[in-house]
Amino acid sequence: MTNQSLQQGEKVSVLPSAWEDLTPVVPVPAIYFDDSMPYLSDAEWRVLCIIIRQTLGWVDKEQVGGRKRRDWISQSQFREKTGKSRDSISRAIAGLLRHELIVIENRDGELMHTARSRQQARDRLYYRLNLSRNPHPR
Repeated sequence: MTNQSLQQGEKVSVLPSAWEDLTPVVPVPAIYFDDSMPYLSDAEWRVLCIIIRQTLGWVDKEQVGGRKRRDWISQSQFREKTGKSRDSISRAIAGLLRHELIVIENRDGELMHTARSRQQARDRLYYRLNLSRNPHPR
């Protein structure tokens, strides 16, 4: 920005002009940055970001708040989007469950919180944020 004086009501952008039209924007509650990120491993943070992107990052006018509540995410999608190995992703998911930051369900909404239940599930696994809890993983 230059030292030119601004006219009253003139719009000022704090983003470089090339960024102004970036879409879509994912609304991430600041509490995840402020309270969760410092306590999570790199893999946990990446997996959490994928779950946020795949849920809050999609508009669903049928849902309260207009965002997807949950999404089916496969192991291969997690691997592709995080760049992490299958074992790293499994440990990250276990950590996020331990911190109570996420919920995993089958198609019918039945909780799949143990590794055994997820391995034995013959159905897709749906991931969502645990919005009923303050996301502070201490």
